[in-house]
Parts: sequence; C-alpha cells; structure tokens
Amino acid sequence: MRLKVRFKPRHYLPAVLQQVLRSSYKYPMSKQAVSVTLRAENLLWLRGQTRTMRVRSISEVLDRLVSTARRGGHVHAASIRSVVGTVRIAADDPDLATADAAVRALFPARPRAVIQTRG
Repeated sequence: MRLKVRFKPRHYLPAVLQQVLRSSYKYPMSKQAVSVTLRAENLLWLRGQTRTMRVRSISEVLDRLVSTARRGGHVHAASIRSVVGTVRIAADDPDLATADAAVRALFPARPRAVIQTRG
C-alpha cells in the first residue's frame, strides 16, 4: 500500500494559520540571548536546579535567579540610578488622562486572530 501525501500551497491555508506563519518572526522575543561562562561546579548546580524546578532550560533558571536578586535589592550600590527628570508630563494633562492613548500611539496595532467555531 502506497500513501500519497500532498502539501497544499501556503495560500490555501486557513487565514488564521497564514497569520501565524506571517507573524512568527515579525515581533522580537522579549528575551535576549547572551553568552555566559561558568565554573564547572556552578554549571552542575544550575543543571540540578533546572531538574528540581522542572523548568525548560538553564536559561529559565538563570532568568529567575536574576529576577529574584533584582527584586530583593541585591545590587551593587554604584548601579542604582535615579529616574527623576526622565519623564516629562504635559502641562495641559497633569493627571495623565490621555496617557493611555499616547502610549498606544507609540506602538503599531497588532491584528488579532479570529477563530470561528462551528455551532
């Protein structure tokens, strides 16, 4: 018995799948790849943490460790900087009533996929 499998060209795919294929690399990841050099015992410890925490990767463990350290205030004193003076509030909108619209205008609207169910 011989099976024939035909793949339909991309333009025959449902609109939702076409949107997924078009946008898969359109928006950047929220994380950024870095290279880290560790001593063997630290790498072994991280691998153990990865298994124990049941997360996908060592990167996830490192990300959680850094987030926890940042939240706990474990930073070098020289790295703390003030943000005073980095934000300008418009004189005609001191209560920031139009802030949402102003921030939304900075980013292009992403089309939302509509999934239809049979009913």
